Amino acid sequence: MPFTAGLRRELGRPARQKAPVTEAELKAMLTALPATLVGIRDRALLLIGVVGAFRRSDLVASPSNPLQTTPAGATISLERSKTAQESTGFAKAIPFVATAETFPVRALRAWLEAAGITSGPLFRSVDRHGNVRAVRADGLTVATVVKRAALAAGLDAERFSGHSLRLGFVTTAASRNCSERSIANQTGHRSMLVLRGYIRRANVFEKNAVTTVIECRQ
Repeated sequence: MPFTAGLRRELGRPARQKAPVTEAELKAMLTALPATLVGIRDRALLLIGVVGAFRRSDLVASPSNPLQTTPAGATISLERSKTAQESTGFAKAIPFVATAETFPVRALRAWLEAAGITSGPLFRSVDRHGNVRAVRADGLTVATVVKRAALAAGLDAERFSGHSLRLGFVTTAASRNCSERSIANQTGHRSMLVLRGYIRRANVFEKNAVTTVIECRQ
């Protein structure tokens, strides 16, 4: 066995993990969006993706007719999800917020109205002529939206993917000391072990004794 192959086998291959979309990066992306139909869609997709902690497959599969509004916010029902395989589905909470620039429900309503969507998938492709397609967008579209918005905001687009929206929710919640259970209530994680993997990466500096060691040496 070649030395490099043996070393990889012993140490393991490094996982190619994409970066989460942080709160500051999200705001930068939103600011960089154009005032077009595509920009209106992308704004809603980014905000709903982060706040709802959506998997990209669930984000584009979400139908618009189960969108229900309560005094606290809106809920988006998923008929079936990788994290919620039960036939009863899973509901995502999208709360109302005071800040207009990061108001996900308002952004979603603006997109549905501009696109003339009354039923069917929430997020759809828009052709070069500005026509909204009847079929739902795919996971590649989500990744494209994230990367394009990152590039427009002056960020390194290669750091991000469609999964960065979901990671952004977990990272932000963990950094604010939200409980695992409260995070799982939104992400839909059934395995706390999997969720803890995300949280450990989010708190790699904040809850690490190495920061104390460095402070002691200064």
